[in-house]
Amino acid sequence: MVNRDRVVIAQSNGIGNAERAYATFLFSQVALSMGKEVTIFLLMDGAGIAKKGNAAGGVKHPDFERLDLLMDKVIKAGATVYVCELSAKFRGASARTIWLTASGLPVPPPISNW
Repeated sequence: MVNRDRVVIAQSNGIGNAERAYATFLFSQVALSMGKEVTIFLLMDGAGIAKKGNAAGGVKHPDFERLDLLMDKVIKAGATVYVCELSAKFRGASARTIWLTASGLPVPPPISNW
């Protein structure tokens, strides 16, 4: 059975492609405004978005706010974000360097055994 109240977005593009990095969080913002439950899965280069400083460091679409601020809004609005552990490790990220929001909200669920 199809559940039309949930949206899952897999993001494999990182900060090297700002347009695609933004799209995940813009689509999420729209889905949340429609009352949908949103889950975002960051994998491959997308996992790099979650590393401290990456989303704030120069990723700015000319028509939108900084990516890290948009991410913060989406997470505060209720989106759940998962980060692929293997992809994060490959990009030098660990539980201590994962940072998803300006307010320091934790990555749900807590990442363990890193």
